[in-house]
Amino acid sequence: MTVTHSTVAAPRSWGIEALKADMTRQPTVWIVAFLVALVHGLTADRYDAQRNELYFLACGWHPDFGYVDQPPLVPLIGAATQIFGVNIWMLRLPATVAAIAMVFLAASFARLLGRGNRAAAFAAIAVSIAPGLAGLASHLTTSTFEPIAWTCTAFLLARAHLHDRRTDLILTGVVAGLAMEAKWGIAIFLIALGVGVLATSARRMLTGRNSHLEQIWSATPQIADIDCSRDDFSVGPQPDSRMERKVVVRRELCPSLEVRREGSS
Repeated sequence: MTVTHSTVAAPRSWGIEALKADMTRQPTVWIVAFLVALVHGLTADRYDAQRNELYFLACGWHPDFGYVDQPPLVPLIGAATQIFGVNIWMLRLPATVAAIAMVFLAASFARLLGRGNRAAAFAAIAVSIAPGLAGLASHLTTSTFEPIAWTCTAFLLARAHLHDRRTDLILTGVVAGLAMEAKWGIAIFLIALGVGVLATSARRMLTGRNSHLEQIWSATPQIADIDCSRDDFSVGPQPDSRMERKVVVRRELCPSLEVRREGSS
């Protein structure tokens, strides 16, 4: 009975224990994140909605797949925060969450690059006190999520290269796609990242062993080895006559071969 209780209790306490371990490992990062949450939480409703925030609400209250001057994500987020009534603090809560997440992401990026607790702490402090980032996180705009989206895209791409995690390439595309639904500016950043990947050893992610392009390339010879002259090779509904089957296959799959044979005859 004791074993059963311990088996059931372990999954419940795993998340809490992991959280405690992470807080013990990097306390400075957690303190910085707490201070960011505190400052933004206490000041979020100290001034009224900006004109752009009012515009986003007006757009979000008329849902669409896109608007004249922006994608739909930010207006929809703004409208979703007002489900229970107009509330400035709730309107800016997504920006506060993005600022807090940016602290942890910057610290994780420093660790990904091989740095220790001190570098992670400095990275967390830097993104928390940067005036530009603090200003973007003080209200809801289409630029509010750009810092975390761009940083997360670079983080996933770097991790895919350094740790050979090809699934992170897919996650990079997912994050970039979501960011495009907030603001199209990330397209310029993606072009720069693409040029950097192609110009460095990171291009092995695209052409190296077990990559998606490598799998497609390795399958190409097998596709090319199809013998179009075989009489028993056919696709789709089977014609009744053997001769008709030959004509159908050659015309559909090997039109150039059919032309050459007709010319030679």
